[in-house]
Amino acid sequence: MQRSSDLETSAGSTGKSDVLVTVQRIKGDLKIELKSTLKNLYSESQKLIIKDTVNKLKEDHLLISVEDNQALDFVLKARLKAAVSALQRTEESS
Repeated sequence: MQRSSDLETSAGSTGKSDVLVTVQRIKGDLKIELKSTLKNLYSESQKLIIKDTVNKLKEDHLLISVEDNQALDFVLKARLKAAVSALQRTEESS
């Protein structure tokens, strides 16, 4: 995996019932790195949520790092949207 820039943006926190999402533009297809307290139970569901959200945002070529601490699905979606939006704004201004 080759990064296309050093820009990365984050949204959320590692607090209880929250999730920290960090995104960075890469060369190549979408890559998801998932750390979760309930990874064995929900990792596939979380990956589907991430892929669906990224598709709706018409984005690809992203490295998405997720540190989940039992966040609900809508929190994951909101944090991901916020991180991607921040990345887009940062890229537009540079």
